[in-house]
Amino acid sequence: MDVGLADIYMDGYAFTWFKSLGTDRAVEEKLDRAMANDSWFDKFQNAKLECLTTTSSDHYPLWLDCAPQSAPSCGLRRFRFENVWLVEHEFGPFVSQRWQGYGTRPLVNKLKQCVVDLSKWSMNAIQNTRQEIRKTQRKLEAVRSHVDTSNVSYFNMLRHRLDKLLIKDDIFWKQRAKTFRYREGDLNTKFFHAAANT
Repeated sequence: MDVGLADIYMDGYAFTWFKSLGTDRAVEEKLDRAMANDSWFDKFQNAKLECLTTTSSDHYPLWLDCAPQSAPSCGLRRFRFENVWLVEHEFGPFVSQRWQGYGTRPLVNKLKQCVVDLSKWSMNAIQNTRQEIRKTQRKLEAVRSHVDTSNVSYFNMLRHRLDKLLIKDDIFWKQRAKTFRYREGDLNTKFFHAAANT
């Protein structure tokens, strides 16, 4: 039966599923797709479909961006301790070194200065995590089309690295979201980013 649906063009990597990469039996297929009718195409003329990378599945997720928007600028925020700091290797030494540098100031002044220092450090650490995620994703995308026995360990190392970075990012957004649904196991989606930013 013809229901008037057509494939939404997918940018970049053409395959959405793989098996046995890095071996003689390697197989890649386009199993997953996004489809729409003419009225949808008229409404979302700038829509973009991408095949993303993944670390824990043999299916690559698809990302359909119907209307890209720039993130709104945020004003000043009050300080809050970030759980993701606890998985950063440099967090403990950074705090210890800064605290010793405050000398004999009153405790309240030390805490205020610590808030300033941690806020600056956190912005860099979170920004660096996001840059590392993008960089590792680009490397994975570059290598995934020609994985063989010579580079399968590099491919797996990149997947493992991306997995760790995504866990860090997930910890960050989990604390931000503060919704029951997220705590019950929903994925890190645009809905939760929007809820967290509001």
